[in-house]
Amino acid sequence: MKFICQDCGKILNEDELIISVDKVSDYAGGTHERSATCTCGGSCKEASRCIGCGEFFPDEELSGGYCMDCLKESATVSNAIGCGNEAKSEIKINGFLAYLFSEKEIEEILKVALDKKINESDANAMKAMDEAQDFCMDDACWFAGWLDSQKQVA
Repeated sequence: MKFICQDCGKILNEDELIISVDKVSDYAGGTHERSATCTCGGSCKEASRCIGCGEFFPDEELSGGYCMDCLKESATVSNAIGCGNEAKSEIKINGFLAYLFSEKEIEEILKVALDKKINESDANAMKAMDEAQDFCMDDACWFAGWLDSQKQVA
């Protein structure tokens, strides 16, 4: 198990921690609190390595094993479309068009329209990238799981 110092950022093994046990109260025979500190005196938290960049982060700063920077960097339009395949949404469209085109054909038409819109202007491209990041980061843990599943397929 690894730990990270909240003050100096040093990564420590459990045997490198300075452990202290402090008496908190005398209730019910005494309550004790165990704390782990770094050699610099800073408090330490359990840490894990980010799947994306390999850096250590406190466990609560990781989502599905990824740091937020790696998730945001991976939240591209292409990945939003990919993970969106697993998060289908029902929409109401013209009945005749739904009759005329299959779901797959409608998706292809929409992808072509999106590509066209993105290529029309930098503003459209930036908006699409922002929307992709919002979509992916709306449930960062789910997105992290999807990213992991793509690594296993590749």
